[in-house]
Amino acid sequence: MVDRRSKTKQQLWTENKELWARLAEFEETMRAIRSGEVDAFFVNDAKGHRVVTLEGGDSAYRVLVEAMNEGAALIEENGLVLFCNKRLATLLNANLESVMGASLFCFVAPADTGKVKTLLNQARIDACASDISLLCQDGTSRTVLLSLSPMSIHGSSRIGIVVTDLTERHKAEEELRSLSLIDELTGLLNRRGFLTIAQRTLNLAQWLEGPLLLVFADLDGMKAINDTLGHCEGDRALIDAAEILKKTYRDSDIIARLGGDEFTVLAMGTSIQDAGVLARRLQSEIDAQKRRGHRSYQLSISVGVVPYDTKAPLPIVDLMARADAAMYDNKRRKYENALRDGRAWAAGGPSSARRSESSTRPGSLAALRAG
Repeated sequence: MVDRRSKTKQQLWTENKELWARLAEFEETMRAIRSGEVDAFFVNDAKGHRVVTLEGGDSAYRVLVEAMNEGAALIEENGLVLFCNKRLATLLNANLESVMGASLFCFVAPADTGKVKTLLNQARIDACASDISLLCQDGTSRTVLLSLSPMSIHGSSRIGIVVTDLTERHKAEEELRSLSLIDELTGLLNRRGFLTIAQRTLNLAQWLEGPLLLVFADLDGMKAINDTLGHCEGDRALIDAAEILKKTYRDSDIIARLGGDEFTVLAMGTSIQDAGVLARRLQSEIDAQKRRGHRSYQLSISVGVVPYDTKAPLPIVDLMARADAAMYDNKRRKYENALRDGRAWAAGGPSSARRSESSTRPGSLAALRAG
């Protein structure tokens, strides 16, 4: 160790000048990094604070990273951000200076902290990715896909991350999902939505060996309503029918409009012995709607019901075909009874059909009459 007292004044002056020069260079480099003018890393390790400038900072690599639509960063294995592109700072509603040199965990939602720690451990060995929520500097949150890959920079182990914003994508997917699975008029599931969910429900009923009913419902006289009173009134009748079904069945039951005047319900935990109770409840809701409706016709709904046999399971489409057949058998008998009694058929004209009692056929198929 050299004793500073043995140095000449000139030597000390030279060392001091060199120190100030290095300090000025350090400050200029940090300013350039923070303003995004060069590719560089702010490193805090056992060797102290260091600035490592990436070779080829003006190369196509720099252009590529900065032009990315995704956020990109190089971080230490503990999460310290060494470098990030402008897109990542933008995603975080922050500036580059506040992101570089900070911990990645400063921007991770508390609920996802454990997930990110697991990802960092895994990324030391292999690439990995997961959806997480980031906390932006302005207090808002953003759903992103965080992709991590192990990297080696100048012999040091680092982790490269790519951050893809999923917020708009999730919104678009939800809108598309709603448009493709929901009936716009009634707000119920459409045929595609029903088939998507129903088969999973059948599989669950099969596994639980629990009872399940499939109900097929048809709004009687729909063509007559449209032809006589117009399609606006027809739409009103369909909306009312949907509301009747929603009030008749439970929130846990799957209710859908298959198209036209056809509806279906999948009622889990309900057996064929409950068919009579459901018919009376349906009729009660129809009567209540008639009293509120103040219309020149009365709603009438024909219903067919078939139980799901866990010992002889059928695909959902076959089950629907059986319930549909039971419903049309019910509709035919209602029509024949109306002709025999000299009554107007369902909603076919201004005079209304008299309410008929519900009936259940013996066997696996049940036909319920309501309205």
